[in-house]
Formats: sequence, C-alpha cells, structure tokens
Amino acid sequence: PLGAALGALIIAGLITEFQSWRTSFVVAGIGTMIAGFFAWWYVRNHPRQHPSVNDAEAAYIEASHAADMAAEPANLSGNVLDFFKYRSVWG
Repeated sequence: PLGAALGALIIAGLITEFQSWRTSFVVAGIGTMIAGFFAWWYVRNHPRQHPSVNDAEAAYIEASHAADMAAEPANLSGNVLDFFKYRSVWG
C-alpha cells in the first residue's frame, strides 16, 4: 500500500516536472529497474548467504520458517484462486 501511494505521488510529480506522462513513465521505469537491480544484488535467497547475518540469526530464521510451514500447509496449494479468500486481494 505504501508503494502504491508513494508511486502515485511520484508519478504525479514527474508528470508536473516533465509536462509529459510518457517521459514520466520512462523515468519511473528506469528508477524501478535500478531499484530492482539493487534488490537483486542485496537480497539473498537464503539468510546464510547474506554477509551480515550470523549463525544465531540464521538458525532463528530457519526455525521460524520451519514452524510457519508446519503450521499452515494449506497456504501452499498452488491454486491461484486461493488468493481470493483474502480481503486484501479484493481491496
């Protein structure tokens, strides 16, 4: 929700600045690609791959993840229609 709210404000500001929605979308797209590359570089697939996560933190994260997976196996059905049972999706 925060990204959608800020994105709308940023796009409106860019349209005002450049006097063109096309240019504004190109600038926003380039910014999004830069943010995506940063996220790809910084975010890891596994906590142990991140240089600033120590062994105790990684063990805590892994234990928490294992507990979540054991508690709610119904969320892993793979059926896209299951998402429609959440109010946030309808919102």
